[in-house]
Amino acid sequence: MVEPGDISLKEVSKVFPPVDKHLSWSKVLGLNQAQAQGGLSALDRISFELDSGDVVGLIGANGSGKSTLLQIIAGTLQPSGGRVITEGRISALLELGSGFNPDFSGLENIFLTASVLGLDRSQTEARLDKILDFAGVGDFLHYPIRSYSSGMALRLAFAIQTQVEPDILIVDEALAVGDIFFQQKCYRYLREGLEGVTRILVTHDLDALSKTAPRTLVLDQGQLVFDGPSREAIELYVKLAQKTAFGESTKHNKSSYSKSGENTNCSLPWRTPKVDQLSGRQEIRISRVALTNTSGSESLTLIAGNPFVLHFEIHLESSPADLILGYIVHDRHGQNVCGGTSFENQSGPVTLTEAGTWHIELEFDWPALRADEYTLTVGVGEGESVQGQVVQSWANHIFKVVSSLQGRPGDQLLTLPAREVRITHCS
Repeated sequence: MVEPGDISLKEVSKVFPPVDKHLSWSKVLGLNQAQAQGGLSALDRISFELDSGDVVGLIGANGSGKSTLLQIIAGTLQPSGGRVITEGRISALLELGSGFNPDFSGLENIFLTASVLGLDRSQTEARLDKILDFAGVGDFLHYPIRSYSSGMALRLAFAIQTQVEPDILIVDEALAVGDIFFQQKCYRYLREGLEGVTRILVTHDLDALSKTAPRTLVLDQGQLVFDGPSREAIELYVKLAQKTAFGESTKHNKSSYSKSGENTNCSLPWRTPKVDQLSGRQEIRISRVALTNTSGSESLTLIAGNPFVLHFEIHLESSPADLILGYIVHDRHGQNVCGGTSFENQSGPVTLTEAGTWHIELEFDWPALRADEYTLTVGVGEGESVQGQVVQSWANHIFKVVSSLQGRPGDQLLTLPAREVRITHCS
């Protein structure tokens, strides 16, 4: 039975037609003749279904087809092929302030936008106080929209959407311009204030996405390459982004990779990353990794304040190389919690002077994280700074650990105990 909020896409494609053959834009854009004649394929046979009340993320690189897909779902763009079925009222924040008249005041634009979204004047007046309270634009309400900052325009646009009572809400990167307090307010509303409303969220804030949407779609070059749990979707997205940014080496093969360093440090509890755990350029490769206490025994329960040791076995094909080694801690939602690198300790990169296999140890103190399960990603980058490094090899989520506060209370994600307590009697 179809309900308001249901969405169904079957083999949906979108091809933007080429420019007029008498124009030479294909040359300007660097397209070859075949591309110019066939047009630009933005979406290629996309299929998925959403039930009423589903909360779904949509991620992908710029140009992957996200905005095109959202416009098709919203009904503002027609597909070239396939079938799209949506049920109920759709509300969309696809472009910041789209639909606002820049010469109208904020108040006038509230009534204008609300009418476009299906509310009559009396319905808008009944909701006006809630819109103004959510937007928080203050005295700017009676000034033209053109005098608003991008953040203020976003707040007003989003506030109107909160009172439209849609069956389907689409948000495309709109929250990126808001200040931190407004972003928190919006995400809280998206999680808690829209029960029964189908929500599709596009954002590059992967941490917020992992908390808000249990399911995420990943687009890559117009194709739907993943549809499933957000944690796995984010991991795939990061791998694709690394491959795009840093490329992928063709020098290594699986046999030489798996055999690297078999005869060294055999007593350690080594783990060899699986192929689907690896990402990065892979010209410098992590062969094996181990996580131990300072005595060399495997340590998967990590106690706040106690040291632990990450062991890297790295294969280097050419030298010299300036490396940055480190780790990232993820919570059960896949959110990045904290991490560290060798750069801070060394005040610079680790320089390896000869090719071959190297064993490198990093010792860290485990932070006072809330007692829970976490995963660790370890990685090697090449460069002279953390910001400028080329990601060479990441072993994603290779360790699952338990954080312990040894019975001490800790309701927050991270406990920061007071260093000293000073008491003064003033009277």
